[in-house]
Amino acid sequence: MNSQRLILVTGASGYVGGRLVRDLVEDNCLVRILVRDAQKVSEQPWANKVEIVEGNANSPSDLRRALSGVHTAFYLLHSINAGKNFDEVESAMAKNFAESAQAENVSQIVYLGGIANDKNSSKHLASRVQTGHELASTSVPVLEFRAGIIIGSGSASFEMLRHLTHRLPVMTTPKWVMNKTHPIAIRDVLWYLRKTATLEKPVAGIFDIGGPEVLSYADMMQKFAKLSGLRRRLIIKVPVLTPKLSSLWIGFVTPVPTSLARPLVGSLISEVVADPNKSIDQIIPKPKEGLIDVEGAISLALSHVSSNT
Repeated sequence: MNSQRLILVTGASGYVGGRLVRDLVEDNCLVRILVRDAQKVSEQPWANKVEIVEGNANSPSDLRRALSGVHTAFYLLHSINAGKNFDEVESAMAKNFAESAQAENVSQIVYLGGIANDKNSSKHLASRVQTGHELASTSVPVLEFRAGIIIGSGSASFEMLRHLTHRLPVMTTPKWVMNKTHPIAIRDVLWYLRKTATLEKPVAGIFDIGGPEVLSYADMMQKFAKLSGLRRRLIIKVPVLTPKLSSLWIGFVTPVPTSLARPLVGSLISEVVADPNKSIDQIIPKPKEGLIDVEGAISLALSHVSSNT
């Protein structure tokens, strides 16, 4: 079945997209990617095993070229760094993608967004939700996965957690560090994504995915410190620290750019917990060995960090 389907992955030069391409190639899928610059993926071990289409996701003609003959299209794009109007950019880009997919008779769109079950929602998270709405605005079925913090070496969320924990044994933090979050290991995110490539029939719907634990961001920091061989961190909460100030603070004490920290912090002001009523389990079962818990996910990520240093 895999060899007969052409699969398009957008965002292949990004954190999730590059790993997904690797896994799909390992599954013997026929893969095409859409990138602005082929040089960005030229060093990837899978570069000569996929079809590379150079183009801009804002261009309908480029999208039509990339989507021609495609069965399943993975939408892994965002415009976090597009300035104050990034939400408008993301909405327009998703609408163009959906309309181009419909014109090319694509069977399935798969989108990775963010968990959005809390009434308090940041602009970034609201934009992710709106992107899903735009993708689902045509007749092409859209399977939308919504995830919280993805734990894996190289992910922006993980790097922010790592640097905060390592650099600050005593932290004066905003109160959002006590908000509940539902992290998931990158391995498990990829499990769900790659399994959609073999679905017998197209699926339309919104599905939350999260690991086996719900905990606060502060609890994750303490687990990270323990697994890194660091002493327990002293966390002092302050009642007033806006997302904007929080992102400036993160940009000051870690290598994470303020422009990237802002949407990450914006997501943390909400309770990001998966809704069991939006489970994907009946369509895609969990891995045989189960989902990885937070300590296991952190340990795997740290082992990759150590092997690359």
